[in-house]
Amino acid sequence: MKKQFLYFSAFIFICILIVQPACKIVEEAQPATKYILTVIQGEGVSGVPAAGTYNYDENQTVTYSYTATAGYEALDVALDGITIANSGFISMDSNHTLDVTAVFDLTGEWDGYHAEGPNGEGIHYSLHLTFSGGGATGTITGTEGKSWPVTGTYTLNGSAIEFELDSGYKCTGTVEPGKMSGTYTLFPGETGIWILER
Repeated sequence: MKKQFLYFSAFIFICILIVQPACKIVEEAQPATKYILTVIQGEGVSGVPAAGTYNYDENQTVTYSYTATAGYEALDVALDGITIANSGFISMDSNHTLDVTAVFDLTGEWDGYHAEGPNGEGIHYSLHLTFSGGGATGTITGTEGKSWPVTGTYTLNGSAIEFELDSGYKCTGTVEPGKMSGTYTLFPGETGIWILER
């Protein structure tokens, strides 16, 4: 019986010697979990982190902060498609995408003209328009030509603008700080260009 006990004790001791280092090897072989933060930063946005792809340890906290630059407004910061505050903290509990965009600030007075023809070679008519509402949609009031009153609405999507005046002009174009321009249609077959500046 003593002999069996000694064999059994020796067997247990050997098992402990073999299993314990093997457990440590398994524990050491598991690398720390990493997650990716993808930052997309549009025009008119200033802040950190800058656009790019970043690797972070699991549960690491990332500080972010963004503002709209001059000529832009209505900053939109979205984490995985959900709008969040313009600054704060992100816990890296999974892969995330941080998408930051700004909308041009159109509010205020704009002066310019529209001209008939695909290259504006026809008659020029003056435009004096005031954009109100801010953000992606709003209203327009002003004058066209020889002080004819006009009103309308606009929609802004990134740098692309569409607006329609009650005088029948349907305008599409692009916006950049201090200037916008594009083409218009008035009636089927009548087209032209338009330009507005602050």
